[in-house]
Amino acid sequence: MVMLYHAELSFGIQTLFSRGYLFVDFFFVLSGFVLTLSVDREGMGSADFMWRRVKRLWPLAALGAFLGAAAALFMGQHDGIALSLAMALLMIPSFAQTGPVFPLNSPQWSLLMELAANVLHAVILRRLNDRQLRCAVLVSALALATTIMLFDGNILGGVGRAGVLRPRAQPAGLRA
Repeated sequence: MVMLYHAELSFGIQTLFSRGYLFVDFFFVLSGFVLTLSVDREGMGSADFMWRRVKRLWPLAALGAFLGAAAALFMGQHDGIALSLAMALLMIPSFAQTGPVFPLNSPQWSLLMELAANVLHAVILRRLNDRQLRCAVLVSALALATTIMLFDGNILGGVGRAGVLRPRAQPAGLRA
């Protein structure tokens, strides 16, 4: 679904998948569910869990970064490639330029978010009881709904351009 969404964006092909980006969110939820079951079943500690996640996800990010650097060099773009490659390999997003926060591998933002969610799970969430987890879900849902209402959407993804998320204009009667 995500691929078909990008096909529409990249090639102007009209599809039924204009909201296909939401499947990234679905993947995060499904991945979290499966990982939680496997961690609980195996009884592994937080450090072992994080090592396994990094060992699984980092090679994909590195491959994408190297391929992106090779493509940029092939197209004659030499400025900043070494720094962008180093930052990508260290999983450090760049907010200095307009465009993707990982200029050599724009989908890398989702791998970084998955690792961040894995850290949150390993350090905090796995220690919460059911009631505390329900409260965490409720707070997260309220924060997401508030963000969507204030900024007219939830589509930032891997783009770190300044001003992408601007609060929408309030009606004249509500302005301070």
